Amino acid sequence: MKITSAEFTASAVNSRSFPKDGLPEVALIGRSNVGKSSLINTFTNRKIAKTSSTPGKTRTINFYRINNSFYIVDLPGFGYAKVPASEKKTWERMTGDYFRDRADRGLLRGALIILDPRREAGEVEENIYRWIEGLGARAITVFTKSDKLSRNKISSGIAKIKRSIPVGGHVIFSSLNGEGRDALGKSIRELLEGGP
Repeated sequence: MKITSAEFTASAVNSRSFPKDGLPEVALIGRSNVGKSSLINTFTNRKIAKTSSTPGKTRTINFYRINNSFYIVDLPGFGYAKVPASEKKTWERMTGDYFRDRADRGLLRGALIILDPRREAGEVEENIYRWIEGLGARAITVFTKSDKLSRNKISSGIAKIKRSIPVGGHVIFSSLNGEGRDALGKSIRELLEGGP
């Protein structure tokens, strides 16, 4: 996928602030330190998403319009962020509201579930896959930070995760060296077009 334009367009905490132009959307969801913002910047080859060394900085739903034809939607991360339980509940509510609203409007084309192959996946990740499937949307898994592991360790990490959750199709990606950028573009195109 050739990126001709990419821009941050909206930051929202509820559906009233979501874009109203009717473009299709692909959601990004993953733990708060998995590298979603870096993935967006590497994929678009632009620094449009703010990155931080402190997990949990994404506390809103952020919309990035790509090629003026679709949105990548960065959802608040879950898991490691050191925030009060009440705030985590707020994030969960925002995420749930987003998925329901966009699925009901027919705008959600699928989700990229971002996982770190160095970390175990658990019940939360499994529930996310089931939730997205229940909405009738497709999920593609993106394993980030591939530059931090050998090929053997990446394979064994993915195999371990696959034993606990239904990963399905996946992309191996590095924001550092750009590995998997073309494959990610292909996967996003498949989601947008409703391909296999």
